[in-house]
Amino acid sequence: MGRFDRDETPRDEADVAAETATEQLKSTIEHQVRQVVEEAMERAATIEARAKAGAEDMERDARQRADAIVRESHERANRALTLALERAEGMRDATETLQSELTKVIASFKEEVDLLTTELRAAGSEPGTTPEGHSPATSQQVPHEQDEGSRRGLLRRG
Repeated sequence: MGRFDRDETPRDEADVAAETATEQLKSTIEHQVRQVVEEAMERAATIEARAKAGAEDMERDARQRADAIVRESHERANRALTLALERAEGMRDATETLQSELTKVIASFKEEVDLLTTELRAAGSEPGTTPEGHSPATSQQVPHEQDEGSRRGLLRRG
């Protein structure tokens, strides 16, 4: 028999054992690879779940901070508006008070002018008297004294 005849000979037990061992090794490696892939997938899913939970926490925290900032901003704006309204109302009240006081002053001034006008008309219609109501003989006072007498009369009326 030649060299080529050996290939056609039935396999011996060593060849069968080697082939069986190879199949078992292949099956074991495939099983281990499957386990490694499954474990990696589980770890990836766990990492993804943690990342998602962390992102949700960050989003919730950010939303709460934003809400707090908006709420605080609204509160400050409301305080500023309330203060501005109070100031405006105070200015309105002060304006009304000023208007009322000015009306009183103007009315008093008009009364004084009316009284003075009446006195001047009366003095002008009486012959022989001066505007102060004195006869010409008694009106020979010093002009300064006449002014004081006139002023006193105005002060008593007011």
